[in-house]
Order: sequence, then C-alpha cells, then structure tokens
Amino acid sequence: MLALLLCAATGREFFGRKVHRAKVLYIIGEGTDAFLGRIKAWQKLNDVPSLENHFKYDRRMINLFADDGVDCAQAVFVAMQAQGFRPDVVAIDTLGRAMGGAKETTEDFNKIFANLDAMAQDYWPGVTLVIVSHTRKADMTYRGPQVIAGDCDNMIYVERLEKELKANVHCQFFRNAAEFDDFSFTCAPEEVTTDIGPQDFLTVAALTAPKAGTENKADKDEELIWRTLLNFYHGDKSWTKWGDWFEAAKLARGKLGHSHFSGKVKSLLEKGWVRVNDQGLYQVVYGWQGSRT
Repeated sequence: MLALLLCAATGREFFGRKVHRAKVLYIIGEGTDAFLGRIKAWQKLNDVPSLENHFKYDRRMINLFADDGVDCAQAVFVAMQAQGFRPDVVAIDTLGRAMGGAKETTEDFNKIFANLDAMAQDYWPGVTLVIVSHTRKADMTYRGPQVIAGDCDNMIYVERLEKELKANVHCQFFRNAAEFDDFSFTCAPEEVTTDIGPQDFLTVAALTAPKAGTENKADKDEELIWRTLLNFYHGDKSWTKWGDWFEAAKLARGKLGHSHFSGKVKSLLEKGWVRVNDQGLYQVVYGWQGSRT
C-alpha cells in the first residue's frame, strides 16, 4: 500500500499502471522507524529525491471509536491545516490501532464507520480513505463483524507466500468498478543512510504473475459459491435462479461483485460441478468430489 500511495503522490506509474496524482496523508500507528526507512528505500530504488508537498505522515493515531465523531481526528486535521495540506487520500494503518476501546461487534463497528464517514464528509469532503487491517491468523478472513464488508467500497487482500519476500494481491470486491485480476509482487532490501548508519529496508521491487500460495482465496470463493447453490438443492427437479443464487452467496461471503461471481459460475460450469438448463436456472451436479457433499 505504501508503494502504491507513493506512486500516487509523485504521479509515477505503478509498474505500468497509470495513477491519478494525489496528495496523500499516511497515519501510521506502529513501526514508524521502519516506515520511514521504507519510504527512503522506495525513493532510492525509484530515483525520487523529493516527494515535494504531496506526501505527509502523522504518528498520532486517531481513535475511530471516539464519542465525539469527527473530533476523533481533530489534532491531525489541525496539524495538516496549519501546513496548508489538504489530502486527497488518507491512509490509516492499522485499523486495530485506531479502534480505541471498540470490540469486534456490529454495534461498535457501526460507530467506527460513522466516524469514518464524518471524516470524509466534514473534514476532507470527497477524500479517499484507505484502511489497513490484519486478517485472522488462521485464514485470509478479515477480523471483525460482517458490517466491515457491508460498509467498505473496495476490499483487497494481500497474502504473503510463506516466508518468501513475495505476496499475492487479490481483489475481493469493487463497488464501482470491475475487480482487477490477481497479481503478485516481490520485495527486496534497499540500503539507505539513517541516523545510525546504513540500514536495509524492504521495498516493492517488481510485480509478477500470481504465485501459488498456501491457500488460494479464489478457490475458497468458488467452493463457497458452489456450497451456496447446494443449499438450494432439494432433488433433481429443483433449480435456482441466478439472482437468488447470487444474493445468497453475497450474504454468505460478506460482499460479492457481479463480475467476480459470474467468473466463478463460469468456472464451475466448465468443471462440470454446476449445470444450467434451457430456462437459465442452475443446479449443482450432486456428488462432485463426494467428500464435500
């Protein structure tokens, strides 16, 4: 995310992908020393001596669970206003550090999203908010209640490949655009000069085709979508409408785009795990990979 936002701040292409130049504010709540080192490493690797006045960071983590709404970010807002800096993008890293005393419940997260909405409407109208959050250790599922998926406009997962300096990027959902294809990136150490001498910091070095990881998120989606259709199965004469299937899968998954769902349906049809009749109704092919049924 840092590499992408630095490209946005400088107007540089993100590995061949054009970006809109934007003023970026990054609110960093942990690992500040390494964070600054990674910025320098990115600048050195990409031969960018100055970020001009398009990228700023703040170490004061905001409290998104504050009772006073937009005032939860007042100190940061006042500081940026004093510098004449009006961000187009605000990144909050991480959600866990910005939760205050919130619990992972729907009620508490409704309050968090209300404060996020206030930031985008009252402080910096129209700002893009980027929230960095950890998944659960057991799998690639976000931590927190269903409302997270319901209130986000876009969801992107980054999954490290075991202990390699590589990761897969998977677009889970885009509200106003088609989901992009998965890709991977590699990181490499770059030596930079710090107050204590030369140090190596990681930075994104290259984008690659998606790599096989410990578990493929897209395969999990495919199985979830198949199992959702299985729930509609009540015998050979029972068939399901595409729309009913889609809505049930979206509810089970948390959020689901039409194009992503259509791609999974196409894959299931090609594999013979799902069939469609002349009326455009769908049914599982009962018994594929029998252990799953």
